[in-house]
Amino acid sequence: MLGPYGSPAWEDNAPYAMGWGSARVWFGVAAPAQAASSATAVEAYLKGLYNLERERDTLPWILGRIHDRFSNRSPAASLDETPSERALRADVDVINAAHSDPRVQAVLARAGDSDAPPEPDGAAADAGPPTPEDPLLEFSGLANGKYSSRHLSEFLWAQDFVRLCGAASPLDRAKLLEGRLPGAALPYVLVPMVAAFTIDNAVFTRMLQNFLGITGHPLPHSHDCANAGVVQLGEHNQHHIQVCPVFGRAIKAHDEVKFLVAQMVRLCGVANVVRTEVRLSGPAGHYDCDVVYFDRKTHKRIVLEITRVAITQASISGSGVLAGPDAVLSILRARERERRRCARISAIVEHDEGNTLFIPIVLTSCGGFGPSAQKYLRHIYGRARENSCSDMGVGQPTIQTTWNTLHASTYWNMRLSVAGAAKDAQVQNDILLSDFTRNLVVVGRQPHPDPNFASYVLPGRPHRLAVALSRAA
Repeated sequence: MLGPYGSPAWEDNAPYAMGWGSARVWFGVAAPAQAASSATAVEAYLKGLYNLERERDTLPWILGRIHDRFSNRSPAASLDETPSERALRADVDVINAAHSDPRVQAVLARAGDSDAPPEPDGAAADAGPPTPEDPLLEFSGLANGKYSSRHLSEFLWAQDFVRLCGAASPLDRAKLLEGRLPGAALPYVLVPMVAAFTIDNAVFTRMLQNFLGITGHPLPHSHDCANAGVVQLGEHNQHHIQVCPVFGRAIKAHDEVKFLVAQMVRLCGVANVVRTEVRLSGPAGHYDCDVVYFDRKTHKRIVLEITRVAITQASISGSGVLAGPDAVLSILRARERERRRCARISAIVEHDEGNTLFIPIVLTSCGGFGPSAQKYLRHIYGRARENSCSDMGVGQPTIQTTWNTLHASTYWNMRLSVAGAAKDAQVQNDILLSDFTRNLVVVGRQPHPDPNFASYVLPGRPHRLAVALSRAA
């Protein structure tokens, strides 16, 4: 699926990086959770039916035997258990062990979509969340509660996530943490029923390689990096293609997100008119803004700055926080602070006396939303509900949707996450194809570098028409 340069280990563990907006359906997590969830639902139903029939004095003897069987289970293993009961006990023990693990609780407590400020260095590791005193599931009392398989699988998923992070390299750990950001996994659960979500195989493969931190091309690799000349890519700079400026890669992916944000603001009813690439002037000079509009409700001027960050070896080096659950979020927060501290936009905001709001929208190159972007999107979706634009089919009828993007939040989260990641991957493929072509072994004659050259034309004075045109110019 990932081509000859994919990592087998990462292909097996790919779902663990998808912690938000994705379906975790692999055997090691889903099977125990589904078995325990089904048992709780069935036994709770039988317990209710048992009580009802006993009150009516119409209790069938077989129902009474079944009720007594699952109600009188021993907390410890016993020899008279059936094979199915032994398997169920094993599943319950696995889930309880994961639930009581403080590292699992830390992963679930410090969710990747949190926009809360980070704790002091080492605080989370020192204090940690309280360890649950009672087991989540009691084998002798499964009928006392109902638990969804999704809820139970969270603990098993987090347990494996902790295991993978502990054994991963710094870059692989960062990619795992990036995958927990809101939006980061959405490109891999899209439904290709409309044009915006129809991505060809080559682009999708490159997107997945970027998401998992896989190089995707052989090493060493001779790369023509425009003004930098020919660069040899090896182990130390193997992910350079993800940040290479050739063919306007960064600008094209940035514009894809920027124009989409402008469309989202207008179609959600927040503003009637939205402008992009706007120049604002202030005491410290002018500032070119990505998106500017006036809010219909507050009448304030909203200035949005779009920034995309690639989580590569170069971007994480020296961060000093790679071991914690907030590693990637810290990188995105730092980029947001950098944008807010710009002297020119700060002067514009202060000079306007509270009538201008500056909001940095930071996303990862794989579509993960930063804290400020998360907060802003929640605001936009709240306004969409106020403006009766939340249901896409009614409120935004011009938009082509799929069955999993029927609401403004699900649709625009998907579009924003996919837009930059897909365009980035498309240009990266173009860069690699150009490199592969330039690196071909040439053994014969090549075309003249001047496209106007023709070998059948005798050298001499230029044609009179060409002379006339040059003089006219």
